[in-house]
Amino acid sequence: IDERREATHDGVIRLPADVQLKADWSKTPYPLSFEVTFHADISIRESLLKDVHKTANAFLKATQVHEPPGILGAWCLQTLITWTKMGVISGVNLG
Repeated sequence: IDERREATHDGVIRLPADVQLKADWSKTPYPLSFEVTFHADISIRESLLKDVHKTANAFLKATQVHEPPGILGAWCLQTLITWTKMGVISGVNLG
């Protein structure tokens, strides 16, 4: 499992909400960017692995049904995992 950071966007989302809402982003010399600037390996609680595998298997089965023969080759799911539950799939990368 890995984590990625996206240029200025990652810094902005770490600001308190009231600061984000007050900022005039049109006047900054640093426009919002989603350019990926960092990847790092991270670990996950072992108790969450069953949820990760369940989600990945469901996704694979869905691709086999809707786009036979399904995904061939490398792929990854983007999701959000909180302290209390597994999130929804927010994106898929192929290749």
